[in-house]
Amino acid sequence: MLGYQLLALAYTESCPFTCDHCIGESSPNRIGKMSIADAKGYIRSANEMKIPSVGITGGEPFLYFHEILELIEFATGLGMKTSVITSGYWAVDPVRADEMLGQLVEKGLDILAVSCDEFHQRHVPLSQLRALADICSRIGLRMTLNVCRSAKSTCEYGDIKATVHEQNLLPLGRASNLSDDFFVRYDTPPRGSCNNLLLPTIDWNGQIFACCGPARFSTRTSPLCLGNVNELGLRETLLRAAEESILGAVNVWGPYRLWTLLQDEGANQLCRPRQRYLGGICMLCLDLLNSPNLVTALREKLERPEIKRRLEAALLVANYRIKIENASKRATGCNGSHLERSSPSYCRERT
Repeated sequence: MLGYQLLALAYTESCPFTCDHCIGESSPNRIGKMSIADAKGYIRSANEMKIPSVGITGGEPFLYFHEILELIEFATGLGMKTSVITSGYWAVDPVRADEMLGQLVEKGLDILAVSCDEFHQRHVPLSQLRALADICSRIGLRMTLNVCRSAKSTCEYGDIKATVHEQNLLPLGRASNLSDDFFVRYDTPPRGSCNNLLLPTIDWNGQIFACCGPARFSTRTSPLCLGNVNELGLRETLLRAAEESILGAVNVWGPYRLWTLLQDEGANQLCRPRQRYLGGICMLCLDLLNSPNLVTALREKLERPEIKRRLEAALLVANYRIKIENASKRATGCNGSHLERSSPSYCRERT
C-alpha cells in the first residue's frame, strides 16, 4: 500500500504570468479556483487519514494571500506540516515581503517553495529571489527552489540560500509547443522510481490525480486519474488508489520495470518503445498507463504470486524508510532555512 506523505491542493489555475513551460497552462485568463470551504474539508480528511503534510500550489496561490494564511493556520492547528509554492512575484518590495513572510510564519508555514528556472526568471529576477531567501534565513523559514531545468538552461542560482529540488522539463502542457532541444533526451526507455505518487493532487475543480503535474495528461481509465473527490470523498478515493498494484509498482520500481514485465510477457507488440523519450520517466509512465490493454496486462502480471510478494516486500521497505526519514527530520528539527543539494522531489533517475 502506498504511504501518502503530502496532499497537494492546486488552489487556483490563475497566474500573473503565461510561462512557456507551464504544465498546468496557467495564465491571467484562467479563473478556476478552489473554495476555501472545500480546501478545509480536504485538509481535514487528509489529517484523519494521517497524511502528515499539505502543500498549496497553483497557478499562483499568493493571488489569494489572505485565504492561504487561513488555510495554513487551519492545517497547522490540526498538527500538519505545510508548504506553499509561489513564483515570488509579490516580493518586489523587501519591506512588504518581510511583512508577508512574517504573517506566514505566524500562521505556522513550514516551507516556502519558490519556482526558479529560465522561464519564471523572465518575469521574476534572481535578485528578487536572493532577497527573499535572505529574509527566510533571518526569520527561520525554510525556503526551497523548485527548478524545472531544460536542456538549454543557463539559470544560475547556486548563491541563493535555499534547498534545491531539480527536475527535468517535460513536453506536457504549454511546454509541448517547445522545440525538442529544450528537453533532456533518452534514446531508450528511461529508468527510475517515482516518489511523486506519494503526493496526490486535488485540482481546483475536485479532480484528483495520483501525482502532481504529469497525471493531468492521463486518460479517464488510467490508474493515474483517480476521479473527482466530490463523488466518493477523499478517504475512499485515496484508499482505492493506495491498493492499486500498478501505482505501488511505479512508486518503488518505476515504469521501466513495468515495461520490462510486458516484454517478458510478449506484450511488446502493444508497447513498442518510442524512438526517443523527452524529459524522463513520466512519458514512459503515461505511455503505459494510458493504454487500457497494457493496464489490464500489467494488473494480471502483478497478481502473480511471486511478483506480488516481491512488490509487497518492496512497498514495506519503502514505507519503513519513509518513517525512519520522517523521524530523523523531527529529531533534527530540519525546518530551518539552510543550504543543501538534494535529488529531485520526484522521478529519482537511476541507471
